[in-house]
Amino acid sequence: MVDKETVLNLRKRFMFAFFLIMHKYIYREKIIMKRATLTLEDDLFMKLKKHSLEEGKTLKDTINTLLRSSLSQSGKRRNRRLNWKTYKCGKPKVVLHNREALFSKMEG
Repeated sequence: MVDKETVLNLRKRFMFAFFLIMHKYIYREKIIMKRATLTLEDDLFMKLKKHSLEEGKTLKDTINTLLRSSLSQSGKRRNRRLNWKTYKCGKPKVVLHNREALFSKMEG
Protein backbone atom coordinates (compact mmCIF):
# COMPACT_ATOMS: atom_id res chain seq x y z
CA MET A 1 0.00 0.00 0.00
CA VAL A 2 1.25 3.50 -0.93
CA ASP A 3 1.12 6.19 1.71
CA LYS A 4 -0.24 9.71 1.14
CA GLU A 5 3.19 11.40 1.18
CA THR A 6 4.47 9.20 -1.66
CA VAL A 7 1.41 9.99 -3.76
CA LEU A 8 1.91 13.73 -3.19
CA ASN A 9 5.60 13.52 -4.13
CA LEU A 10 4.77 11.59 -7.31
CA ARG A 11 2.10 14.17 -8.17
CA LYS A 12 4.54 17.05 -7.66
CA ARG A 13 7.13 15.33 -9.85
CA PHE A 14 4.55 14.66 -12.54
CA MET A 15 3.33 18.27 -12.52
CA PHE A 16 6.89 19.60 -12.71
CA ALA A 17 7.76 17.25 -15.58
CA PHE A 18 4.55 18.21 -17.38
CA PHE A 19 5.38 21.89 -16.93
CA LEU A 20 8.88 21.41 -18.36
CA ILE A 21 7.59 19.46 -21.35
CA MET A 22 4.91 22.05 -22.10
CA HIS A 23 7.38 24.90 -21.63
CA LYS A 24 9.80 23.34 -24.13
CA TYR A 25 6.98 22.59 -26.58
CA ILE A 26 5.52 26.09 -26.39
CA TYR A 27 8.82 27.85 -26.96
CA ARG A 28 10.12 25.37 -29.55
CA GLU A 29 6.93 25.59 -31.60
CA LYS A 30 6.57 29.33 -30.97
CA ILE A 31 3.11 28.85 -29.54
CA ILE A 32 2.94 31.88 -27.31
CA MET A 33 -0.43 33.39 -26.58
CA LYS A 34 -0.50 36.99 -25.44
CA ARG A 35 -3.20 38.71 -23.49
CA ALA A 36 -4.31 42.21 -24.32
CA THR A 37 -6.97 44.56 -23.07
CA LEU A 38 -9.01 46.19 -25.80
CA THR A 39 -11.21 49.21 -25.31
CA LEU A 40 -14.05 48.86 -27.80
CA GLU A 41 -16.74 51.34 -28.65
CA ASP A 42 -20.23 50.16 -27.70
CA ASP A 43 -21.51 49.80 -31.27
CA LEU A 44 -18.43 47.83 -32.32
CA PHE A 45 -18.73 45.54 -29.30
CA MET A 46 -22.38 44.85 -30.10
CA LYS A 47 -21.52 44.01 -33.74
CA LEU A 48 -18.74 41.67 -32.60
CA LYS A 49 -21.01 40.01 -30.05
CA LYS A 50 -23.78 39.57 -32.63
CA HIS A 51 -21.31 38.17 -35.18
CA SER A 52 -19.90 35.70 -32.65
CA LEU A 53 -23.39 34.50 -31.70
CA GLU A 54 -24.33 34.04 -35.38
CA GLU A 55 -21.13 32.07 -36.02
CA GLY A 56 -21.49 30.05 -32.81
CA LYS A 57 -18.01 31.06 -31.67
CA THR A 58 -16.65 32.74 -28.60
CA LEU A 59 -15.90 36.44 -28.70
CA LYS A 60 -12.17 35.68 -28.43
CA ASP A 61 -12.27 33.34 -31.45
CA THR A 62 -14.30 35.85 -33.47
CA ILE A 63 -11.86 38.69 -32.77
CA ASN A 64 -8.85 36.48 -33.56
CA THR A 65 -10.42 35.31 -36.85
CA LEU A 66 -11.37 38.82 -37.97
CA LEU A 67 -7.97 40.27 -37.04
CA ARG A 68 -6.13 37.45 -38.79
CA SER A 69 -8.14 37.83 -42.00
CA SER A 70 -7.81 41.61 -41.96
CA LEU A 71 -4.06 41.50 -41.42
CA SER A 72 -3.54 38.88 -44.13
CA GLN A 73 -5.44 41.04 -46.63
CA SER A 74 -3.56 44.23 -45.76
CA GLY A 75 -0.48 43.10 -47.73
CA LYS A 76 -2.59 42.22 -50.77
CA ARG A 77 -3.69 45.75 -51.58
CA ARG A 78 -3.22 46.66 -55.17
CA ASN A 79 -1.02 49.56 -56.06
CA ARG A 80 -2.98 52.64 -56.90
CA ARG A 81 -1.66 55.24 -59.26
CA LEU A 82 -1.62 58.66 -57.68
CA ASN A 83 -2.59 61.58 -59.85
CA TRP A 84 -0.61 64.54 -58.62
CA LYS A 85 -1.83 67.97 -59.61
CA THR A 86 1.03 70.22 -60.59
CA TYR A 87 1.02 73.96 -61.08
CA LYS A 88 3.48 76.27 -62.81
CA CYS A 89 4.49 78.81 -60.22
CA GLY A 90 7.51 80.25 -61.92
CA LYS A 91 11.01 80.39 -60.56
CA PRO A 92 11.55 80.34 -56.77
CA LYS A 93 11.88 83.83 -55.29
CA VAL A 94 14.51 82.62 -52.84
CA VAL A 95 17.41 80.18 -53.05
CA LEU A 96 16.06 77.16 -51.18
CA HIS A 97 19.41 75.86 -49.96
CA ASN A 98 20.22 79.26 -48.37
CA ARG A 99 18.73 78.81 -44.93
CA GLU A 100 19.01 82.44 -43.80
CA ALA A 101 17.35 83.78 -46.95
CA LEU A 102 14.58 81.20 -46.63
CA PHE A 103 13.85 82.09 -42.99
CA SER A 104 13.86 85.82 -43.66
CA LYS A 105 11.42 85.31 -46.58
CA MET A 106 9.12 83.15 -44.44
CA GLU A 107 9.07 85.63 -41.56
CA GLY A 108 8.17 88.49 -43.81
